[in-house]
Amino acid sequence: MSDSVSQEHHDGVLLLTLNRPEKLNALNLALAEGLVTALDDAEADDAVRAIVITGAGRAFSAGADLKEFQEKTPENAAANQRRSDLYARLNGMVPGMSKPVIAAVNGLALGGGCGLVVSCDMAVATVGATFSYPELKHGMVPAGVLPGLARQVGRKAAFDLMGTGRTFGAEEAVRFGIVSRTVAADQLIEDVMGVAHTMAGYSREAMSGLKRLLDRVVDLPLADGLAFVRADKENNSIK
Repeated sequence: MSDSVSQEHHDGVLLLTLNRPEKLNALNLALAEGLVTALDDAEADDAVRAIVITGAGRAFSAGADLKEFQEKTPENAAANQRRSDLYARLNGMVPGMSKPVIAAVNGLALGGGCGLVVSCDMAVATVGATFSYPELKHGMVPAGVLPGLARQVGRKAAFDLMGTGRTFGAEEAVRFGIVSRTVAADQLIEDVMGVAHTMAGYSREAMSGLKRLLDRVVDLPLADGLAFVRADKENNSIK
């Protein structure tokens, strides 16, 4: 277990806490590696039926740790590439997991941190949570998080959020569909853990089938989606 990601097991629900509160849980190499490893282990663990991700302190995650590897050396270049590869994996791995992953957004969710929220199957935020994609302000293209956001909110809304880099609040995040709802800060973990326990109590095969089908049909026209589901059922891959 990484020191950067704490783990708590609660009757089938795994609570993962990003644990760099002094850095607003900025995603450095150690934190990215720890989170990817924890999710891989959870997927392979039959005792884990649902996963919750939150952040320690006052932030969910402030995104990439831009102060890491600033010095240009061959070793740092290799480490930067490793971190970029891990970010790419994080942005795409949750839809491929068989178990539900819920983000409990307890404060700031910036850049890659907001991308992590978008990649989760569901997200609940505190009333005062704030979100932003500030990459352009730092002269960077938000390439790694762009596909997930565009798929979630559409092209023009994604360009609005990324092109301006503006900060938006939890209620606007609800309107965009980035989070499902807001709750008071002191109710966040209890609320999300309750949802996770409900999901953990359902058939694992049915939950896995739901996730897989949703990922396959979400971008299809309705008729094509219905045809895919019908063909998939005939192949006995869903019950």
